[in-house]
Amino acid sequence: MSKSKTIILLGVLLTIDIFAEMSRAQKSEKEKPVQITKGGAGTLEGLAPAGIRHKKDQEIKWMEWSDAAFEKARREDKLLLLDITAVWCHWCHVMDETSYSDSAVIRLLNERFIPIRVEADQRPDVQNRYLSGGWPTTAVLVPTGEVLWSGTYLPPEQLRQVLAQVEDYYRKNKATVQARIDSFKTQVAESLANPAPLQGELKLEAVDDVVNSAIDNLDAAHGGFGDGQKFPAPGTIALLLLENHLKKNPKIENVLHLTLKNQEKLLDPVWGGFYRYATKPDWSHPHYEKMLSANAELLENYTNAYQATGEESYKKTALEVIRWLEGFMQDPKGGFYGSQDADLGSHEPEKDFIAGEEYFLLDDTARRKLGIPHVDKNIYSDWNGRMIRAYLTAYPVLGEKKLLEFALLSLDRIRKTAWDAKLGMAHNPAAKTILRGLVADNVEVARASAMAYQTTGKKEYLDFAKEITAWVLKNLQDAKGGGFYSAPLSNLSYGNLSFPDKPFDENSEATLALVELHRLTGDAAYKKAAEHTLKLLSKFYPNRGYMAGTFALALRQFGTYPNQIVIIGGLKDKTAQALHSAALRFYDPNKVVIFLDKGTKPLKVGEIEFPEMEKPALFACRQSLCSSPITDAAQAEEKLKKFFGQTN
Repeated sequence: MSKSKTIILLGVLLTIDIFAEMSRAQKSEKEKPVQITKGGAGTLEGLAPAGIRHKKDQEIKWMEWSDAAFEKARREDKLLLLDITAVWCHWCHVMDETSYSDSAVIRLLNERFIPIRVEADQRPDVQNRYLSGGWPTTAVLVPTGEVLWSGTYLPPEQLRQVLAQVEDYYRKNKATVQARIDSFKTQVAESLANPAPLQGELKLEAVDDVVNSAIDNLDAAHGGFGDGQKFPAPGTIALLLLENHLKKNPKIENVLHLTLKNQEKLLDPVWGGFYRYATKPDWSHPHYEKMLSANAELLENYTNAYQATGEESYKKTALEVIRWLEGFMQDPKGGFYGSQDADLGSHEPEKDFIAGEEYFLLDDTARRKLGIPHVDKNIYSDWNGRMIRAYLTAYPVLGEKKLLEFALLSLDRIRKTAWDAKLGMAHNPAAKTILRGLVADNVEVARASAMAYQTTGKKEYLDFAKEITAWVLKNLQDAKGGGFYSAPLSNLSYGNLSFPDKPFDENSEATLALVELHRLTGDAAYKKAAEHTLKLLSKFYPNRGYMAGTFALALRQFGTYPNQIVIIGGLKDKTAQALHSAALRFYDPNKVVIFLDKGTKPLKVGEIEFPEMEKPALFACRQSLCSSPITDAAQAEEKLKKFFGQTN
């Protein structure tokens, strides 16, 4: 899979491409070009059967991404070989058992390079700056960390050739390489000193641009977007669900129907859960790994689509995702595991390797007889935040209380093990080297906690969301240039991580978190920070087209008054609970649900103050206008529809 990231550095997109210079030099010398062989996860290619598999990559003297590695490279004047691998990645396993098990490659790396291995899911900060075309990424870095050459999977002979050519080029052209690095650093310094001005006013037309891009890029035959490989686009689907709710556009309905129906082909028919993507336009020939993050967003999509349409197949799909999660991905102590491998045996070289395209065609009995594909049992905070939110969304719709219970258990575990009030959220608190403060981890857990408040009415969850967000605003916000850095400036290290960045997608999620908190609290500071970030993102969304769905969703919510449903009563009062449940079941992607304990003084949300009530009541509010109190849960849905203008 190819993966692209939009990195925003104070309003300027910057890259360093030393290899472009190297390639021109090689071409002029008429050297033989390197041919890169690419493959996909879950295929039969690459690994030998048991008995003749010789996995020796552990003989390479791998180092972590660390001060020690770069100090050693500088001291010995050696290039670094950066291997970005992933536990679920088929061709990463192939490279381990072929190229990195080749005796000549092992000797070359140990004697003439400083080899660094980075697990992508453990170090998203490194992955997001160095990923080149997909997993594995194979990159050669100068001693200070800048990229001299990068590619993906390389067979042994090609890897030996690349290493020799790149090292030879570096030794002969150090001055040229250093000049390009210095020039790049000068551009960075100038951008930091002179951030581009933000636009004066936000233009909501950007939402229409993204929606129209989705409509224009629809595959009319198979759903999804484009005519090549098919990837789910859950952020875009979430946007379209909201837009269709607000405007009832037949073209949007068509995109939603075709895409949601056809991408169900990515669903594992035996165990449930979505495979990562399809290599064919008709959603066939999938890559069989299953990722927690993608399944979280898809679970939320299908839950909301079922609410919006009543289509039973969408409900069934949501339940199939949950079935996979309950079967393989839930830690009994709370929390969700990270991923499940595409193949069987890729982590066990002493056993037969069975590719996903064979294994996942088998029934349950046959699969279990052979074994279970590897599950990464790390608890990543950002992905857990997404899945907790998805469970909380699904709970009132599917009527499964166990979803609520496990979501809250998981959120409690994240709070206890990952959160530090001074240092922010840990990405994986069980990691050997704990990475803290990434914007994605903080924002996703904050959004999950805000949703927990809406779902339970317990103010402690709102307070936690506010606490996390306060940390983000203090430690990650660029108050002058707009937006949020991917990590605290204190995390800066080497090469591509030596300058700050503002990832487009993570900033879009951060804006959603701010808008949601403003809608729940009425605190203008959240709205101001959201506006500042949206102004920055507005400069870059056109290059992303329909893939800017989360940005457009945040912009629409920012520019639209929410439909507020406010319940006043006691959390243990049966009538109040029934009203709260009715509010949660009511479909409206533009709603927020706020539970005010009857003892709260004053009974106020933003500028709206509510009267003290003798018995529990529900109020529907839009702008500063509220309904008369609704006290009968059985009548709540119809009265909410009428007040918000949703009656047919």
